[in-house]
Amino acid sequence: MTTKSLDLGCGAAPKNIFGADQVYGVDVRTDLENNVYKADLAIEDLPFAADFFDFVTAHDFIEHIPRVVYAPKRRNSFVELMNEIWRVLKIGGRFLSVTPAYPQPAAFVDPTHVNIITEQTFPLYFDDQNRWAKGYGFVGAFKIVSQEWKGAHLLTVLEKTSVKDAQHNSDHTTQASNIVEVKKDQPVEAGNSSATTNKEHDGKSTDDLHVAHWEHFFSDELHAKLYPTWWDATTANHWRHRRFLEGAIDILGPSNDSWLTVGDGSGHDTWILRNEGFTDILTTDIGDGTLKQSYEEGHITKYQKANAESLEFQDNQFDFVLCKEALHHMRRPYQAIYEMIRVAKKAVVIIEPQDLYIDTPTMSGPARHTWERVGNYVFGFSKREFQKIALGLNLPGVALKNICDAYIQGCEFHPSDESDPVFSEMKRMVESGEDQCQKGQAKWNYILTIIIKSEELSNNEQILSKIAKAGWDFERTDLNPYI
Repeated sequence: MTTKSLDLGCGAAPKNIFGADQVYGVDVRTDLENNVYKADLAIEDLPFAADFFDFVTAHDFIEHIPRVVYAPKRRNSFVELMNEIWRVLKIGGRFLSVTPAYPQPAAFVDPTHVNIITEQTFPLYFDDQNRWAKGYGFVGAFKIVSQEWKGAHLLTVLEKTSVKDAQHNSDHTTQASNIVEVKKDQPVEAGNSSATTNKEHDGKSTDDLHVAHWEHFFSDELHAKLYPTWWDATTANHWRHRRFLEGAIDILGPSNDSWLTVGDGSGHDTWILRNEGFTDILTTDIGDGTLKQSYEEGHITKYQKANAESLEFQDNQFDFVLCKEALHHMRRPYQAIYEMIRVAKKAVVIIEPQDLYIDTPTMSGPARHTWERVGNYVFGFSKREFQKIALGLNLPGVALKNICDAYIQGCEFHPSDESDPVFSEMKRMVESGEDQCQKGQAKWNYILTIIIKSEELSNNEQILSKIAKAGWDFERTDLNPYI
């Protein structure tokens, strides 16, 4: 079946992040050669039939649509745009919105931003449970698939549902249901709806749930499709993950040193290191269901089941330990950090989402607590926390760097080629996010850390030079005057 995608405010080149067979665009100009149609969506409807599209996308667009206009007649423009998006989507079709949102300064600094979105705009006003916008003329209903922060941008994925299947709590005094707990800067892998509430795990521990996730990984059709893309170094998604591993690859460098990867679910981190020239890597995860497959296919050379919070290895057994995007899944991540430091001889490399409420600039307002569908609370980390850990142990030093990441659903299936619209959009989002972060207008969404345990490594001029040239901050932490 032919799939169709519509990109709103597309300019001359409509984006096709879902990989649809046919791509259309809407802008204030017309370019029929590229399937771009003209419409001023502040006052006009979409020029397409109902139930026509499988996907609709809006990148840095809806913030420019006014809430209300009074000429040529009064119109709730944003509500009417949501009506139009719902109308042209097929049942089950998805709408992806990426927009700078409150309370990030980037939502306000542009004078053409007239529609300030918050974390609760979509879940309260346009979802299939509360539908508060019904009182302003909203006739549709969307299921909230996922919502997360990408730097200053709020990325939301909605799915069109039938109005007859939606609840009708349009009275604002009704207790709101389906309030989405927003993931803070966690990449939303395709098909992941972990921002929603799930009660199916009652009675099971978080560890059990993670083991089950990897044991039954291939029973999910989407997971089975994603898995082969992880071993392709030419994809846009690989470009993202290679950036995360800058500390291990570009600073500590390929060598014959022994490495331990922790929380390396499929062995993907190991595979990237092997491609970069690393030769001695033991791959571990709390569940080895997917590691078995990766070993059989030759992506990794050795693996072992291991709980990061209680590692069954000797002190200083490995030269280096790598933990990438795994700590935030754990019940006791700080215990895991101390365990990794214990078994490492030279250093521990950690890559994790940045806590939005620690390190400046901080998010304003009370912190929001979030959980993933697999059952764990989502931890965020900060420079200050890693500094204190190193200081408390009187370790030689710690190197730290913040970066901005951007994830677009389906990037696993797109090449890291400048001519590819998905990859070029991801790079644009990264560059824009980093520019805003450097100006103090947004928060970095990832923190890269090297906790140095070896005195020899901390005094290695070549390593320190690489740290400085790559824009990392290094500080001595063996400062305890009483030791």
